[in-house]
Amino acid sequence: ILAIQTNQKLLVRNSDPVLHNVHVTPAASGNKEENQAQMPGSPDLTFTFPAAENFLRVKCDVHPWMFAWITVVDSPYFAVTGKDGTFKISNVPPGKYTLTALHRKAAPTGMDKDIEVKEGETAKVDFTLEVK
Repeated sequence: ILAIQTNQKLLVRNSDPVLHNVHVTPAASGNKEENQAQMPGSPDLTFTFPAAENFLRVKCDVHPWMFAWITVVDSPYFAVTGKDGTFKISNVPPGKYTLTALHRKAAPTGMDKDIEVKEGETAKVDFTLEVK
């Protein structure tokens, strides 16, 4: 699981001694399907995604157990939680915002909470997501 901003470069490196392929399978319009082979020791592959999309799947067709989920956001203010579920989003300007938590199984379309960031203060918000 990872998150990147729209049009941010994603570099994929094959450090294994075997062939892999990188098969991007988007669901959102605006992001294109790509399928590129990556030989051992070959240069990094570069991908960008112009459209926001939750849980874009990237897989290796050679090794079907290898895959990743990428959430592409069109804001610079996002985070992926740590193993303990905590997250931090830094340098958010003061203002009122809607914070959305996503989880591929518990909240695939998101859970929203309104939050206000005040100058010089740390805002805190908690989410409880349950896999059903």
